[in-house]
Amino acid sequence: MKRIFTMLLFMFSVYIFIQLTFNFFNTGYEMTYIVGVNDKLSAKVKEKNIKRIKNETNNYIFDIDIDGTKFVIETFNNYGFSKELIRSIDYYNGKYKCIYPHFRDNEQVTDVLCDDNGITKNYRMLSGYDENLDSFVKSLKGYDENKFTDNQKDDYNFKNITVYKSNLARNHYLAINDYNGIYILSRKVISKVNHMKLFSNDEYTKKLTTIVSKYYVSADYDSKYDFNRFVVVDIEKNKLDYINMTTRISFNSYIQGVVGDSLYIYDKSNKAQYQLDIKHKRLITLGKSDAKIISYNNGKWEDINAYEAASDEVKFKYYEESSDDTYQRIIKNGNKLSGFYYYVKRNGNLYDVYRAPIGYKDKLTYIFKTDDPNSLKFVGEYVYYNYNNAVRYYSDITGNKTVYENTEYQFNKTLTYYIHES
Repeated sequence: MKRIFTMLLFMFSVYIFIQLTFNFFNTGYEMTYIVGVNDKLSAKVKEKNIKRIKNETNNYIFDIDIDGTKFVIETFNNYGFSKELIRSIDYYNGKYKCIYPHFRDNEQVTDVLCDDNGITKNYRMLSGYDENLDSFVKSLKGYDENKFTDNQKDDYNFKNITVYKSNLARNHYLAINDYNGIYILSRKVISKVNHMKLFSNDEYTKKLTTIVSKYYVSADYDSKYDFNRFVVVDIEKNKLDYINMTTRISFNSYIQGVVGDSLYIYDKSNKAQYQLDIKHKRLITLGKSDAKIISYNNGKWEDINAYEAASDEVKFKYYEESSDDTYQRIIKNGNKLSGFYYYVKRNGNLYDVYRAPIGYKDKLTYIFKTDDPNSLKFVGEYVYYNYNNAVRYYSDITGNKTVYENTEYQFNKTLTYYIHES
């Protein structure tokens, strides 16, 4: 009996080891299941998990078909080895068709989703337009509307900046250009606006600033015609540092982009390209005169003629982008199996922005409007944008929230900000 027990224990241990090995190395799964809605109606859910695939972000996609209407949800949450993650669905059929999926452990993954003539909209955009829908949402168990509310009551001010501290995204750090320095915002310091003075005099047009990982980087604007020092601020630690150089770079330059721990700058006056390695605090000359220089195009390095960079500003490209007769911008932020398409459409003096999961590029969700179609900045599943002198962001797990307002934006459109995710 003891021998049989030992063998069974060994076989069970081998089985567990095989299962753990399979789960650790597998690249996801696809499955379809039925979720009951009421006595007469059910929903078909196609659940797809992507993980451990090169150049893809681990994600889950839920393709929900209910009463002839399709809803698609993409989330980047980690559910471990669990499957069949949607446990139940509340359904509303009135002026709009709406669903609220209940996920494992009653986690709120998204707002109530509504179909409006083929376009998906979050409930917060429709609140007050349908009394019956409002009543339906109030009756939902486990639904917390405050999670999707833009809280503009909990604020504080410093000079021309108003910050809505409850809306600051977790693990996001913002460096906001000011005329003689930067404002630094994060949830770790929410009792005040941290302003760091970097220069003796005001500079109203600062083209040579950027973010490299957690470092805000700027040319030394205390110099006049050229400079031989970069100002570097660790925005997580609020620590100021400098990178000194033997080479002098003209202010008639522009930052081409950032890859890894380096920024790349092209000096139009001297026809020279430089790489500033922040990690090792060194400047590398990459090309001079009419020689070829390098450029970065959506994940690939390529050679370009230096004359092209001198006559025009050749910036690095991180996304596939196009346009058509309907949309001014179509941006693919992702790869083949994860991420989103963003569609920017002019609407009078404003722009409507939609997005759709890659793989469902025609299943659009209306997410916000902006007055600057070029203001979109992507940080994971968040997209930041400008609207009415304010910087806001959207994600499915928060809805739209206002981070801060800057009254100076109405006078100076060149002021910008940068985001770092820790």
